[in-house]
This record gives sequence, structure tokens and C-alpha cells, in this order.
Amino acid sequence: MGRVRRANRRQVYLLPRSVEEWVGPGHPVRFVDDFVDVLVLEEVGIREPKGEVGRPPVAADLLLKVWLYGFTQRIRSPRRLEKACIDVMPFLWLAHPERPDHNTFWRFFRDNHKALPKVFKALVQAAAKAKLISFALHAIDGTKLQAASSTDTALHLKSLEEKLKHLDEVIAQFVAQVMDAGETDTSPGRQEMPVAMQNPAARREAIEKIVRTLQRRIEEREEEQDGREAPEPRAQQGELAARDEGAATPTTEKAAQSPEQSVAAEAVPMDAPASVSTIEPASAPRPSSDGAASQGTPAPSRTEASTHPLLREAEVLKKEIEEKIERLDTAKTNHLSEHEPDARMMKGRGMNALGYNAQIVVDHESDLIVTCNVVAEENDLKQLTPMLEQVREEHGRVADQSVLDGGYDSGAQLARAEEQQMPVLVRLREDSDAKGDFSKAHFRYDAAENVYVCPRGEKLIQIGTNRSKPTSEPDQIYRCGNKTCPVRAQCSKDSRGRKIRRPPHEEARDRQAEKQQDPRLTILLGLRKEIVEHIFGIVKTIDGFRRFTVRGLAKVNAQWALVCLGINLRKLHALATWQNGKLVPRAPKLAAAAS
Repeated sequence: MGRVRRANRRQVYLLPRSVEEWVGPGHPVRFVDDFVDVLVLEEVGIREPKGEVGRPPVAADLLLKVWLYGFTQRIRSPRRLEKACIDVMPFLWLAHPERPDHNTFWRFFRDNHKALPKVFKALVQAAAKAKLISFALHAIDGTKLQAASSTDTALHLKSLEEKLKHLDEVIAQFVAQVMDAGETDTSPGRQEMPVAMQNPAARREAIEKIVRTLQRRIEEREEEQDGREAPEPRAQQGELAARDEGAATPTTEKAAQSPEQSVAAEAVPMDAPASVSTIEPASAPRPSSDGAASQGTPAPSRTEASTHPLLREAEVLKKEIEEKIERLDTAKTNHLSEHEPDARMMKGRGMNALGYNAQIVVDHESDLIVTCNVVAEENDLKQLTPMLEQVREEHGRVADQSVLDGGYDSGAQLARAEEQQMPVLVRLREDSDAKGDFSKAHFRYDAAENVYVCPRGEKLIQIGTNRSKPTSEPDQIYRCGNKTCPVRAQCSKDSRGRKIRRPPHEEARDRQAEKQQDPRLTILLGLRKEIVEHIFGIVKTIDGFRRFTVRGLAKVNAQWALVCLGINLRKLHALATWQNGKLVPRAPKLAAAAS
């Protein structure tokens, strides 16, 4: 049998091996190490930890190196970073001989999260100085990422309004039943609450259960009515007619009750025979202080019913719901997490949850992320110029052309980009009223007469204004008045005739449409998807980052900067190396191509 090589952990070396031998000279961890050594931590806002007593704290540059290298290796949590510094050789080399724990890593992030976007900016500026970033063509796009807080536990206006409505119904029904019980009951004695309802927590649970059950039954009844196609059977119709005339029916008393009555009567079981909503008097008179039996109490009044503990608990619950609705009104949103008020409801591909809108600008030539940001806006309509302004602030210029999808189609943003001389190509959204030859693009606007002219020469005059959103500027509305037009049915399905909406700054969109008549610019616009969208595929699918793990817009922005840093560090390691504190391309042709 031939010889084989085996592990020999008993080997004794005359001289111990150097830590520098643990990783090779071209290992990616050395690229991260060199980058942080080049940084002036005070300039980017990284603070050294201070320790008054005990062991000296771990240096800030060491912790930053571990955080950055962790994100290049898809290791993002403080606990996993702690474990990596014990088990994974490049992390051991990076932190040797220290082994920071997860609390140390978290405190570093907590204290320095506002500086992490500046670290990203420093890396990209170094790449730009090395001419690894081209400013010929950039693409801008955003993606929705879920927030750390749960959507289920957040406040939702529609749900709160429904609960408030049903709670009002339950309270009204409760008062009515208490009054009825007092008027019809002639037995002596004093009314008492059942033992099971004497606990305030139990009372609140009973009320909430009533509201939940009531909502469920009403929803089931609505679904049943929506799904009923055939008319009611004759027997049932006769029964309903007899009931309307006051005739007796064979139905039981429980079936004749409304959903509110039946739910209030049976939602919560009792130890005593009384129900939740009916207070039953005691079966025997209670002795008075002098030993004589009491003669009974008069029927409860509405004032006495309102002081009942169960009703008071319902009023407290109602006040809490009203306060939550007021918080939503103050925040000017329909969805709000009390643990993370910065998050907003994001709707996208396969997502309908509280989250954030993460934005990036990507360079076509190098595939590097030029800048990044996170906003709490539910869409991209207002993000065009802010992202371009951020590129100009960090690099002193913008690309010769920046391409964007239809989510950024905003006349106001296009006009602002023109004013600031920032060239953009935005895919314009088509009018939803008609397609093909009758789309809005084939209608010409005549500014002199303030009319739209259709392909057949008919004029659409302005009939008024309307707001597409409560917070937006009003749109001008134009409508065709030719009722005898032979293509009227093909042009619009509206019986009143074809309508065209003209938002504010529509002239900027008209100039953008005219600009895109150049076939060369159309080709550039077609490159948008391949430039930017694969980056989101890397983030979500390969790196597995689909949800933020920190709360608050500032910390979320820091975590997104770390994600983008991890991607750029991996790409730059293949393109360049650090020499004398500067980023130098590995091959001269890379710099020549970028320039």
C-alpha cells in the first residue's frame, strides 16, 4: 500500500510559526485589513472606546475590521462574529490574540453606526481616485426590505376603526341588556357580578373576545352573503315576511338575536350562571346589618349601568384604541409600529410588511455601488434627485447619463434634475386608460390652446382639476366631448368619453419623451436592468439579506452601508490592491478602461 499523508498534531516545532503565516498574502482579509489601516478613524467619526477601570477595551479599528470582513463573508450578527473569531482562521488572524464577545461588537455598532455610511463613502472615493469607477453610465434603483419589527403587532388604522366600531356596538348592547334585566327581574336581592368577571384582567379578556368573535361572525356573514347567488327559498322568504309583520316563527330565541346579541351572550363562559352581558340577581335575599332580609333593589338605571366594572373596562379599552388612532393621525400614516416608528408599510414583489426602501447607484463599467441610502418612503417617486445629489456631493459630479425605471417617473423630479443639469433617462409609464395607438403618448398637448389633440385631430378640453393623492398637487383633467367619434369605444371604455390626466410639471415628462426618441439613448435605457438589478439578487439570494435586524432609520442606514461595503470590498479585491495607502488597479487596462 502506498504512503499517504496524515494529520500530525503532535509535531513539535523548534520555533513557533508566525501568525502572518495563517493566511496567504493575497487573502481577502488582508485587503480589508489594509483598507481600515488607511482610514483616519477620527475623520469618519469612529470613536475609540474608553475604559476607566479593568481590562483595556478592544481597539475600534480591530472591531471595524471584523465587522467589515464579516459582511464580505455573509456573517452579520454579533454572536456569529464572536464565534468566527474563535473558529475561523481569517477572523483569528484578524483579531489575534483578542477574542471579542458579542456585547463588544454590538456596543461598537451602537456607538458608531452613524459613521458607517462615511466609511462606505471613503472606500468608493478611493476607488474613484484609482479611476476604477467610470462616470459614463450609472443606474439607480431601490428595493424593499422588511423591518426588524413585526407587522402583526403594529397599529393598522382599518383594523383599529373596525374594533372601535364593534366595541361601541358591544357597549350599547351591554347597557341595553343590563337595563332589560333590571326591568324584567322582580326577585328580591342585590345584583352581583359573576365571580369569573371580578378580575379586571378577565373582564378585559372577555370584552376583547367579544369584539374578536363579533368581527369574525360579521365577516363570515358578509362572505356568505357575497357567495349566495340563488334567491332565498320560498319557505324562508315566507318566514322573513311573517317576522316583519310580527308573526311568531318556529325559530329559537337565539337564532332571532343579532350577531351583537348572540356574541355578547355566549362569547365568554362563566363560573356563575349569569352571562357576560346579563347580570343575574341572587336567588335569595341577603341579610341586612340588623339581621333582617333586604326587600330587594330597584331596577338599575342607565347611570348605574354605566358604573358597572365590565362596562368601565370596555370604556378604558375604547379610550386606548382611540389613542392609537390618534397616534396614527399624528404620524400621517395608516400603519405604525410602536417599537419602530420609522418603518412604513412596503408593498412589492411578494412583500406586504413594515420595512424600508433601500436605494443604490451602480456604475456600469466597474459594477461597483457608487452610493447608497435608505428612506422610509413607500415608493421611488421622490428619490431621483436626492440620489443624484448624493453622488455629486461625494464625487463632485454625476454620470453622463443615469438610467432609472418607471418607479421614478415624476414630472417634478425630472424638472428638478434639468434645473441642476443632471442628465437622466427615466422609463415613462404609459397611461392606463388605453394602450397602443390610443395611448397618451399619441396625444399631443397644445400649450397655446391648453388642449390635448388626439391622433384623429379631436380636441380634449380641460374640464377641471383633481388630486391623485391627498398630499399631491392637483392634476389637470381633459376630456373628449365628441360622442359620435367612430373609434370612441376603442379609445376609452368610459361612457363620458376619453379622459387624460395632466400632472404638474408634465412638460418635463414631454421633454423626456422627446429625448428618448434618440435610438442611442434608448439603448442606454435598456441596459438599466442588467446594471443594477443583479446587485439586489446578490444581496437577497446569495448573501441572504432580506430583513434588517436593527431598528430606527439611522441604524438601518448603517446596516445597509455595511451590506454595500461587503459587496464592494469583494469586487475591489479582484480589481485592485492597496499600496502605500492608495488603491492601485491590479492591471493597468482596468484603469484605462474606467477612464
